[in-house]
Amino acid sequence: MMKKENLMKKKLLWLGFTILLAGCSSAPAPKVPTPAPSAMNEPVESEEPSEPVFEPESLAPATSTISIQPFMQENSYYCVPACVQSVLALHGVSLSQSELASEMRTDPVTGTEYVDLARVVNRYAFGVEQPGTGEPGYRVQTVAIHESDPNAKALFFERIQNDLKTNDPVFCAIDRQGVFSELSSANHMILVIGCQTSPDTNEIESFTLFDPYPYETHPEAIFTVSPDLLWKSLVQNVEPAYIW
Repeated sequence: MMKKENLMKKKLLWLGFTILLAGCSSAPAPKVPTPAPSAMNEPVESEEPSEPVFEPESLAPATSTISIQPFMQENSYYCVPACVQSVLALHGVSLSQSELASEMRTDPVTGTEYVDLARVVNRYAFGVEQPGTGEPGYRVQTVAIHESDPNAKALFFERIQNDLKTNDPVFCAIDRQGVFSELSSANHMILVIGCQTSPDTNEIESFTLFDPYPYETHPEAIFTVSPDLLWKSLVQNVEPAYIW
């Protein structure tokens, strides 16, 4: 999400848009660079870069968690409508998940396209479906499957921190098995709503997530994960992307 001029230059550096699909058991999609392979049978973790990913001086100070109204998804493929419902509530917009699903063309098999997610959120939150350069609004950033570039990882974390400072959760399409190893692999949408950093180094210690799916084994909808676990769950997804 871009709300200040100093974010515009960063966004202009990231070019290319692709359309992918999103859902809870299905999948989402679109913006900026990256091919999206067809399927992922076994998660393959990328090797950790030998050099540090973070530059402490470039990171924002500790950020408190955004207080959201955590709407849980009403069926197995409404993870995107539930996340959108929670974000729009921050803007004083009240819409049902079925209304949002209709406007985003959410499908029980293919889920919700990432561009439709951004389009609908931008319409209700910022009054424009496709914000221009420098205008407030969500953008879709796709990521390569098993991406190992430390710069892509650092950019992801930096964008999260900047959005949280303006009270804007970041949508993240993850493989839920990346977060909960005992669950089956599935493309799933969650929200990043908080970031905790070290007061001494500003290094990120954890992210706070909102997961709209009510797992029996993990009843807590809001919880924290390490930066590496969040990145792993993103890049091992079959259609990795985040909407910021």
